[in-house]
Amino acid sequence: MTAEGSPTPGRPLWEAAEHVRTEKDWTIDQLAERAGIGRATYNRLATNRVPPQARTVRKIASAIGMPLAEAIRLSGLTSQPAPAGDIDLLPVITFDQASPDIMAATARILRQQLQQLREAAAASGRTLGDLLVDLELVRPEELRLSGRAGREAAVDLPDGHDRRAAG
Repeated sequence: MTAEGSPTPGRPLWEAAEHVRTEKDWTIDQLAERAGIGRATYNRLATNRVPPQARTVRKIASAIGMPLAEAIRLSGLTSQPAPAGDIDLLPVITFDQASPDIMAATARILRQQLQQLREAAAASGRTLGDLLVDLELVRPEELRLSGRAGREAAVDLPDGHDRRAAG
């Protein structure tokens, strides 16, 4: 059963977590403690008719070693498949280390991940910024706009190219 259209959208994530839990011989209390959530919160994944909070999904994914993108999909927050290769977080690459091919591949993966996060935010009735804060990927003060929002912004890359992106 997939999360999409399920009367209990968090159940596929719960089933995946249960598989890991039994494989590692953890009790429910041990898994909940590792995730930093209550036992009742964990058990609600199997029965609740609304998707779990993004923060809960992130904590469970971390506890069971699952890529965040896959956990978001299994939780019912998005129906898109995880990016190829189950990439969860990208390694930090500085501009001077990256070839144009690596930069293009990184941008493609980031676009896929951002789309999944946008869908998850929309499904939970929140903004992308709220979701990023809930997942503890950014702090609220990091979400200030530069004043260029809504205008075309130039991004100078070290390869001498000028990329134009909508702000």
